[in-house]
Amino acid sequence: MSTPYFGRLGRRVEADEMSAGTVQKIHTTLSSIMREAVELGIVAANPCQRVGLPTSSKREMQFLSVEEVRALADAIDPHYRVLILTAALTGLRASELHALRRRDVDLPNTRLHVHRALKAWAQGVPAFGTTKSGRGRAVPLTPTLRDRLAEHLRSVPLHPDALVFTSSGVANAEQRERNPLRAVHQVAWLRNHFKPAVAAALPHRTADPTAGRRYGLRFHDLRHTCASLLLNQGAPLHAVKDWLGHSSITTTVDRYGHLAPGVHEAIAAGLDASFALPGPPTADVVPLRSVG
Repeated sequence: MSTPYFGRLGRRVEADEMSAGTVQKIHTTLSSIMREAVELGIVAANPCQRVGLPTSSKREMQFLSVEEVRALADAIDPHYRVLILTAALTGLRASELHALRRRDVDLPNTRLHVHRALKAWAQGVPAFGTTKSGRGRAVPLTPTLRDRLAEHLRSVPLHPDALVFTSSGVANAEQRERNPLRAVHQVAWLRNHFKPAVAAALPHRTADPTAGRRYGLRFHDLRHTCASLLLNQGAPLHAVKDWLGHSSITTTVDRYGHLAPGVHEAIAAGLDASFALPGPPTADVVPLRSVG
């Protein structure tokens, strides 16, 4: 019989600071190490065996209205206001937002060039890598967001590799040495800034079991919000796929197909038109007869 997962990782999953999938990956890596230690005779048994892990539950997506996005942006620390707006209007993942550099913001062409993501932290040092799909993409900017980003960049160092969104906290000498770019640590940021802003501006979006809300608004729901706004504007699903950086149109349809009513009917009609057979001759057509 497996035992419940315990410790700080389990509590962070319960607090919505870490996904169950991340804990499962950590467990897999640690279990592999301990299994080899058993084989080498370093330890007597693998302590990772028979440990009950948190399961990945498919949580209901939340979609904010434009007014709710504005309220959330107004409620958070002003240092992060443009971060909230950018998340909702571009649909970038948190890891992609935290890896954006000044060079990636193309204001003249109203584009964000997404080439990388903040993948992990090791002893206070951020590690950057490829995006989730492994491919880069260019995401359009609305004129309003372009103007907000232009204003925000005035406070960003002029170096092309300077991060667009940085931590506002006070760092000691060791932290500055480990994280000279002032990258945002998502877990701490959620706890110290995002969740308090949600509670202040959108209390109806917080977790409240008494009201039937087991979970509260996640930062990732801003990505879902972007998808819903695009589809409400009539964007086709393949355009949403490219905008969000999905590796497959299947992902886009599975997650957001219900927001595009009639999309399956339209596909079926187009498919039918492609294979439509010619109908029978009309009555006013007289067949030719041979003479002889």
